[in-house]
Amino acid sequence: MRAGKIFAEMIKARALGLTIVFMLIMPIALGGVAGFFLDKALGTMPIFFLILICMGLVASARTALKFKL
Repeated sequence: MRAGKIFAEMIKARALGLTIVFMLIMPIALGGVAGFFLDKALGTMPIFFLILICMGLVASARTALKFKL
């Protein structure tokens, strides 16, 4: 029974780790992709890319502070 409990705790820890990674990485990645395509469509190469990357960084920082890492 002890091994099952340890295994369950390992699964919970992995799930928490993946959740944290996705909460921190996804806003930055989505901002970069959206900014790239928006710049490409409007012909303003680095402007929206940089703005949306920065917004993704801010969103990730706010999420990290809410999550109390």
